[in-house]
Amino acid sequence: MPATAQVVVSTNFEDAQTDGWIPRGTGTTLSASTNQANTGSYSLLTTGRTQSFGGPSIDLSSSLTRGQLYIFTIYVRMAEGEANDSIKMTMQSTINGSNTFNTVSGPATVTNGAWVKMVGAFTPASNATSLLLYIEGASATSSYYVDDFTVAASNGGCSNPPDNSGFLSDFENGTTQGWAGRGTAQVANTTADAHSGAHSLFVTNRTASWNGPTLDITGKMCNGSQYAVIFWVKMAPGQPQTTIRVSLQLTLAGNQTFKTLVANGPVTSSSWVRFKVKPYTFSGAYDNLQIYVESAETAAPFASSTSTTRACSSCRHQSSKTSRQSRRPMPLTSWLVLQPCNRIFWDLMVSLPLCTTTA
Repeated sequence: MPATAQVVVSTNFEDAQTDGWIPRGTGTTLSASTNQANTGSYSLLTTGRTQSFGGPSIDLSSSLTRGQLYIFTIYVRMAEGEANDSIKMTMQSTINGSNTFNTVSGPATVTNGAWVKMVGAFTPASNATSLLLYIEGASATSSYYVDDFTVAASNGGCSNPPDNSGFLSDFENGTTQGWAGRGTAQVANTTADAHSGAHSLFVTNRTASWNGPTLDITGKMCNGSQYAVIFWVKMAPGQPQTTIRVSLQLTLAGNQTFKTLVANGPVTSSSWVRFKVKPYTFSGAYDNLQIYVESAETAAPFASSTSTTRACSSCRHQSSKTSRQSRRPMPLTSWLVLQPCNRIFWDLMVSLPLCTTTA
Protein backbone atom coordinates (compact mmCIF):
# COMPACT_ATOMS: atom_id res chain seq x y z
CA MET A 1 0.00 0.00 0.00
CA PRO A 2 1.21 3.57 -0.54
CA ALA A 3 2.88 5.31 2.37
CA THR A 4 0.39 7.23 4.49
CA ALA A 5 1.45 10.23 6.53
CA GLN A 6 0.28 12.66 9.20
CA VAL A 7 1.87 16.12 9.03
CA VAL A 8 3.63 17.14 12.27
CA VAL A 9 5.61 20.17 11.05
CA SER A 10 4.66 22.65 8.34
CA THR A 11 6.12 26.03 7.33
CA ASN A 12 5.11 28.19 4.35
CA PHE A 13 6.30 31.68 5.43
CA GLU A 14 2.93 33.28 4.60
CA ASP A 15 3.12 35.24 7.88
CA ALA A 16 6.15 37.07 6.41
CA GLN A 17 8.33 35.48 9.13
CA THR A 18 11.07 32.84 9.03
CA ASP A 19 8.76 30.36 10.85
CA GLY A 20 11.43 28.94 13.16
CA TRP A 21 14.17 28.57 10.55
CA ILE A 22 17.56 29.90 11.68
CA PRO A 23 20.83 30.64 9.83
CA ARG A 24 23.51 27.94 9.76
CA GLY A 25 27.12 28.84 8.94
CA THR A 26 29.09 32.07 8.91
CA GLY A 27 27.43 34.96 7.09
CA THR A 28 24.16 33.13 6.31
CA THR A 29 21.12 35.44 6.28
CA LEU A 30 17.46 34.40 6.09
CA SER A 31 14.51 36.56 5.14
CA ALA A 32 10.90 36.10 4.08
CA SER A 33 10.61 37.18 0.45
CA THR A 34 7.86 37.92 -2.06
CA ASN A 35 10.25 37.69 -5.03
CA GLN A 36 9.36 34.03 -5.54
CA ALA A 37 6.86 31.61 -4.01
CA ASN A 38 5.98 28.01 -4.74
CA THR A 39 2.49 28.63 -3.34
CA GLY A 40 0.99 31.75 -1.79
CA SER A 41 3.03 34.96 -1.78
CA TYR A 42 6.10 34.25 0.37
CA SER A 43 9.14 31.98 0.51
CA LEU A 44 12.36 31.95 2.56
CA LEU A 45 15.40 33.50 0.86
CA THR A 46 18.91 32.42 1.91
CA THR A 47 21.82 34.76 1.12
CA GLY A 48 25.33 35.52 2.41
CA ARG A 49 26.50 31.90 2.58
CA THR A 50 30.26 31.37 2.87
CA GLN A 51 30.37 27.61 3.52
CA SER A 52 28.80 24.72 1.60
CA PHE A 53 27.12 23.42 4.77
CA GLY A 54 25.69 26.85 5.51
CA GLY A 55 22.02 27.55 4.85
CA PRO A 56 18.59 27.59 6.47
CA SER A 57 18.11 25.18 9.37
CA ILE A 58 15.28 24.21 11.71
CA ASP A 59 15.45 22.57 15.14
CA LEU A 60 13.16 19.51 15.18
CA SER A 61 14.34 18.06 18.50
CA SER A 62 11.00 18.50 20.24
CA SER A 63 8.85 17.80 17.17
CA LEU A 64 9.97 14.30 16.18
CA THR A 65 9.45 11.02 18.04
CA ARG A 66 12.57 8.88 18.18
CA GLY A 67 12.26 5.65 16.22
CA GLN A 68 9.34 6.96 14.11
CA LEU A 69 9.73 7.13 10.33
CA TYR A 70 9.11 10.58 8.81
CA ILE A 71 8.76 11.87 5.27
CA PHE A 72 10.33 15.30 4.60
CA THR A 73 9.23 17.53 1.72
CA ILE A 74 10.55 20.93 0.64
CA TYR A 75 10.59 23.03 -2.53
CA VAL A 76 13.84 24.76 -3.57
CA ARG A 77 14.69 27.33 -6.25
CA MET A 78 17.90 29.23 -6.95
CA ALA A 79 17.79 33.01 -6.55
CA GLU A 80 17.65 35.24 -9.61
CA GLY A 81 20.94 35.29 -11.52
CA GLU A 82 22.35 32.29 -9.64
CA ALA A 83 23.95 29.36 -11.46
CA ASN A 84 22.60 25.86 -11.00
CA ASP A 85 23.58 24.23 -7.72
CA SER A 86 23.38 20.76 -6.21
CA ILE A 87 21.16 21.01 -3.12
CA LYS A 88 20.76 18.52 -0.26
CA MET A 89 18.49 18.20 2.74
CA THR A 90 20.57 16.98 5.69
CA MET A 91 19.81 15.95 9.28
CA GLN A 92 22.32 16.63 12.05
CA SER A 93 21.68 14.30 15.00
CA THR A 94 23.46 14.65 18.32
CA ILE A 95 24.06 11.21 19.85
CA ASN A 96 26.12 10.72 23.02
CA GLY A 97 27.54 14.20 22.61
CA SER A 98 28.72 13.71 19.01
CA ASN A 99 27.11 14.92 15.79
CA THR A 100 26.19 12.56 12.98
CA PHE A 101 24.97 13.65 9.55
CA ASN A 102 22.46 11.88 7.30
CA THR A 103 21.31 12.94 3.84
CA VAL A 104 17.51 13.04 3.92
CA SER A 105 17.09 13.99 0.25
CA GLY A 106 19.28 14.86 -2.70
CA PRO A 107 21.57 15.98 -4.03
CA ALA A 108 19.20 17.53 -6.56
CA THR A 109 20.10 19.91 -9.37
CA VAL A 110 18.25 23.19 -8.77
CA THR A 111 17.94 26.10 -11.22
CA ASN A 112 16.63 29.67 -11.03
CA GLY A 113 13.90 28.90 -13.54
CA ALA A 114 11.61 26.53 -11.62
CA TRP A 115 10.88 25.07 -8.20
CA VAL A 116 12.29 21.63 -7.45
CA LYS A 117 10.46 19.32 -5.08
CA MET A 118 12.72 17.33 -2.73
CA VAL A 119 11.34 14.36 -0.79
CA GLY A 120 13.12 12.00 1.58
CA ALA A 121 12.62 9.69 4.53
CA PHE A 122 14.43 9.61 7.88
CA THR A 123 14.01 7.86 11.21
CA PRO A 124 15.54 9.63 14.25
CA ALA A 125 17.77 7.41 16.37
CA SER A 126 16.30 6.38 19.70
CA ASN A 127 19.20 7.99 21.57
CA ALA A 128 19.36 11.26 19.59
CA THR A 129 19.25 14.22 21.98
CA SER A 130 18.92 16.91 19.31
CA LEU A 131 17.82 17.01 15.66
CA LEU A 132 18.69 19.88 13.32
CA LEU A 133 17.56 19.76 9.69
CA TYR A 134 19.27 22.06 7.19
CA ILE A 135 19.42 22.76 3.47
CA GLU A 136 22.92 22.96 1.98
CA GLY A 137 24.44 23.43 -1.47
CA ALA A 138 27.58 22.23 -3.24
CA SER A 139 28.49 25.88 -3.83
CA ALA A 140 29.62 27.72 -0.70
CA THR A 141 28.16 31.04 -1.83
CA SER A 142 24.97 30.32 -3.76
CA SER A 143 21.66 31.95 -2.76
CA TYR A 144 18.32 30.15 -2.96
CA TYR A 145 14.69 30.11 -1.91
CA VAL A 146 12.88 27.37 0.03
CA ASP A 147 9.12 27.00 0.47
CA ASP A 148 6.33 24.67 1.62
CA PHE A 149 8.31 22.53 4.05
CA THR A 150 6.52 19.61 5.73
CA VAL A 151 7.44 16.71 7.98
CA ALA A 152 4.94 13.87 8.21
CA ALA A 153 4.91 10.72 10.36
CA SER A 154 4.66 7.76 8.00
CA ASN A 155 3.86 4.05 8.00
CA GLY A 156 6.56 3.69 5.34
CA GLY A 157 4.24 1.86 2.95
CA CYS A 158 3.21 -0.95 5.31
CA SER A 159 -0.30 -1.60 6.55
CA ASN A 160 -1.10 -1.50 10.25
CA PRO A 161 -0.81 -4.25 11.34
CA PRO A 162 1.84 -5.21 8.75
CA ASP A 163 0.98 -7.59 5.92
CA ASN A 164 2.57 -10.86 7.04
CA SER A 165 1.15 -13.01 4.24
CA GLY A 166 4.44 -13.23 2.38
CA PHE A 167 4.54 -14.45 -1.22
CA LEU A 168 5.57 -17.55 -3.13
CA SER A 169 6.74 -17.78 -6.73
CA ASP A 170 7.46 -21.32 -7.88
CA PHE A 171 6.18 -20.97 -11.47
CA GLU A 172 4.78 -24.50 -11.31
CA ASN A 173 1.40 -23.27 -12.61
CA GLY A 174 2.97 -22.34 -15.94
CA THR A 175 2.66 -18.55 -15.48
CA THR A 176 5.06 -15.76 -14.52
CA GLN A 177 3.15 -15.30 -11.22
CA GLY A 178 3.31 -11.52 -11.33
CA TRP A 179 6.94 -11.15 -12.39
CA ALA A 180 7.50 -8.76 -15.29
CA GLY A 181 10.41 -7.53 -17.37
CA ARG A 182 12.39 -4.53 -16.15
CA GLY A 183 13.63 -2.25 -18.90
CA THR A 184 13.74 -4.13 -22.20
CA ALA A 185 13.74 -7.55 -20.52
CA GLN A 186 11.00 -10.03 -21.39
CA VAL A 187 9.91 -12.86 -19.05
CA ALA A 188 8.29 -16.22 -19.76
CA ASN A 189 7.63 -19.44 -17.88
CA THR A 190 9.91 -22.28 -19.01
CA THR A 191 10.61 -25.97 -18.36
CA ALA A 192 14.13 -25.74 -19.84
CA ASP A 193 15.74 -25.74 -16.38
CA ALA A 194 14.75 -25.72 -12.73
CA HIS A 195 16.43 -26.01 -9.37
CA SER A 196 13.51 -28.11 -8.20
CA GLY A 197 10.12 -28.88 -9.70
CA ALA A 198 9.70 -28.54 -13.46
CA HIS A 199 9.35 -24.78 -14.11
CA SER A 200 11.36 -21.59 -13.83
CA LEU A 201 11.19 -18.03 -15.14
CA PHE A 202 13.15 -17.32 -18.32
CA VAL A 203 14.18 -13.75 -19.09
CA THR A 204 15.35 -12.57 -22.49
CA ASN A 205 16.12 -9.36 -24.38
CA ARG A 206 18.23 -7.74 -21.66
CA THR A 207 20.18 -4.74 -22.99
CA ALA A 208 21.43 -3.17 -19.73
CA SER A 209 22.82 -4.53 -16.47
CA TRP A 210 19.72 -3.41 -14.54
CA ASN A 211 17.36 -5.25 -16.90
CA GLY A 212 15.83 -8.43 -15.52
CA PRO A 213 12.78 -9.84 -13.74
CA THR A 214 10.96 -7.56 -11.31
CA LEU A 215 8.08 -8.08 -8.88
CA ASP A 216 5.87 -5.55 -7.08
CA ILE A 217 6.20 -6.29 -3.33
CA THR A 218 4.64 -3.08 -2.03
CA GLY A 219 3.71 -3.54 1.63
CA LYS A 220 5.78 -6.71 2.08
CA MET A 221 8.86 -5.09 3.67
CA CYS A 222 8.55 -2.65 6.56
CA ASN A 223 10.85 0.05 7.89
CA GLY A 224 13.02 -1.23 10.76
CA SER A 225 12.18 -4.92 10.22
CA GLN A 226 14.89 -7.51 9.62
CA TYR A 227 14.70 -10.17 6.92
CA ALA A 228 16.61 -13.29 5.93
CA VAL A 229 16.88 -13.69 2.16
CA ILE A 230 17.82 -16.88 0.30
CA PHE A 231 17.67 -17.59 -3.43
CA TRP A 232 19.31 -19.77 -6.08
CA VAL A 233 20.80 -18.66 -9.39
CA LYS A 234 22.25 -20.38 -12.44
CA MET A 235 23.52 -19.02 -15.75
CA ALA A 236 21.80 -20.13 -18.95
CA PRO A 237 23.63 -22.81 -20.99
CA GLY A 238 26.78 -21.61 -22.74
CA GLN A 239 27.00 -18.37 -20.78
CA PRO A 240 30.25 -17.27 -19.08
CA GLN A 241 30.58 -16.69 -15.35
CA THR A 242 28.57 -13.62 -14.39
CA THR A 243 28.13 -11.41 -11.33
CA ILE A 244 24.53 -11.40 -10.04
CA ARG A 245 22.76 -9.37 -7.35
CA VAL A 246 19.23 -8.65 -6.09
CA SER A 247 18.09 -5.04 -5.61
CA LEU A 248 15.15 -2.98 -4.39
CA GLN A 249 13.59 0.07 -6.05
CA LEU A 250 11.66 2.39 -3.73
CA THR A 251 9.39 5.04 -5.27
CA LEU A 252 8.15 7.83 -3.01
CA ALA A 253 6.23 10.80 -4.38
CA GLY A 254 7.70 10.12 -7.81
CA ASN A 255 11.31 9.97 -6.55
CA GLN A 256 13.21 6.69 -6.89
CA THR A 257 15.94 5.28 -4.65
CA PHE A 258 17.75 1.96 -4.96
CA LYS A 259 19.14 -0.47 -2.42
CA THR A 260 21.21 -3.64 -2.79
CA LEU A 261 19.34 -6.49 -1.13
CA VAL A 262 21.76 -9.35 -1.81
CA ALA A 263 25.32 -8.40 -2.76
CA ASN A 264 27.23 -9.37 -5.89
CA GLY A 265 28.16 -13.03 -6.32
CA PRO A 266 29.66 -15.13 -9.15
CA VAL A 267 27.36 -17.55 -11.00
CA THR A 268 28.11 -20.09 -13.75
CA SER A 269 26.03 -22.25 -16.09
CA SER A 270 27.24 -25.52 -14.56
CA SER A 271 25.29 -25.51 -11.28
CA TRP A 272 22.82 -23.60 -9.16
CA VAL A 273 24.36 -21.16 -6.67
CA ARG A 274 22.71 -20.21 -3.40
CA PHE A 275 22.69 -16.55 -2.34
CA LYS A 276 21.90 -15.67 1.26
CA VAL A 277 21.82 -12.61 3.48
CA LYS A 278 20.81 -12.58 7.14
CA PRO A 279 19.82 -10.29 8.60
CA TYR A 280 18.86 -7.55 6.17
CA THR A 281 17.38 -4.51 7.92
CA PHE A 282 14.97 -2.68 5.65
CA SER A 283 14.80 1.09 5.97
CA GLY A 284 12.85 3.68 4.05
CA ALA A 285 9.40 4.75 2.95
CA TYR A 286 7.69 4.09 -0.35
CA ASP A 287 4.51 4.35 -2.37
CA ASN A 288 5.74 1.44 -4.47
CA LEU A 289 8.39 -1.22 -3.79
CA GLN A 290 9.90 -3.43 -6.49
CA ILE A 291 12.36 -6.29 -6.10
CA TYR A 292 14.47 -7.19 -9.12
CA VAL A 293 17.42 -9.33 -10.22
CA GLU A 294 20.26 -7.79 -12.20
CA SER A 295 23.80 -8.56 -13.34
CA ALA A 296 27.02 -6.60 -13.44
CA GLU A 297 27.30 -7.52 -17.13
CA THR A 298 24.87 -6.00 -19.62
CA ALA A 299 23.73 -9.08 -21.50
CA ALA A 300 24.73 -12.09 -19.43
CA PRO A 301 21.98 -14.74 -19.14
CA PHE A 302 21.39 -16.42 -15.79
CA ALA A 303 18.90 -18.37 -13.76
CA SER A 304 17.86 -17.85 -10.18
CA SER A 305 15.84 -20.04 -7.90
CA THR A 306 13.99 -19.90 -4.64
CA SER A 307 14.46 -16.71 -2.85
CA THR A 308 13.23 -16.40 0.70
CA THR A 309 12.72 -13.32 2.83
CA ARG A 310 11.33 -13.41 6.33
CA ALA A 311 11.33 -11.27 9.43
CA CYS A 312 14.19 -12.53 11.58
CA SER A 313 12.98 -11.33 14.96
CA SER A 314 9.68 -13.17 14.91
CA CYS A 315 10.93 -16.39 13.32
CA ARG A 316 14.25 -17.17 14.90
CA HIS A 317 13.20 -20.71 15.78
CA GLN A 318 11.64 -21.57 12.47
CA SER A 319 14.68 -20.18 10.70
CA SER A 320 17.00 -22.97 11.83
CA LYS A 321 14.37 -25.61 11.07
CA THR A 322 13.86 -24.31 7.58
CA SER A 323 17.59 -24.18 7.00
CA ARG A 324 17.85 -27.90 7.75
CA GLN A 325 14.81 -28.72 5.63
CA SER A 326 16.07 -26.77 2.65
CA ARG A 327 19.03 -29.13 2.29
CA ARG A 328 16.81 -32.02 1.26
CA PRO A 329 14.15 -32.36 -1.46
CA MET A 330 10.70 -31.30 -0.32
CA PRO A 331 7.45 -29.94 -1.72
CA LEU A 332 7.64 -26.20 -2.29
CA THR A 333 4.56 -25.67 -0.18
CA SER A 334 6.59 -26.60 2.87
CA TRP A 335 8.12 -23.11 2.66
CA LEU A 336 4.74 -21.59 3.37
CA VAL A 337 4.98 -22.31 7.10
CA LEU A 338 7.01 -19.12 7.46
CA GLN A 339 4.61 -16.82 5.66
CA PRO A 340 3.12 -15.46 8.89
CA CYS A 341 6.66 -14.31 9.73
CA ASN A 342 6.93 -12.01 6.73
CA ARG A 343 8.83 -14.60 4.68
CA ILE A 344 9.07 -13.54 1.05
CA PHE A 345 9.63 -16.21 -1.60
CA TRP A 346 10.56 -15.97 -5.21
CA ASP A 347 12.20 -18.07 -7.91
CA LEU A 348 13.72 -16.79 -11.06
CA MET A 349 15.64 -18.07 -13.94
CA VAL A 350 17.26 -15.14 -15.52
CA SER A 351 19.15 -15.08 -18.73
CA LEU A 352 20.02 -12.30 -20.75
CA PRO A 353 17.79 -14.69 -20.69
CA LEU A 354 16.99 -15.02 -17.03
CA CYS A 355 15.64 -18.16 -15.50
CA THR A 356 14.36 -18.84 -12.01
CA THR A 357 12.82 -21.66 -10.11
CA THR A 358 12.14 -22.89 -6.63
CA ALA A 359 14.87 -23.76 -4.18
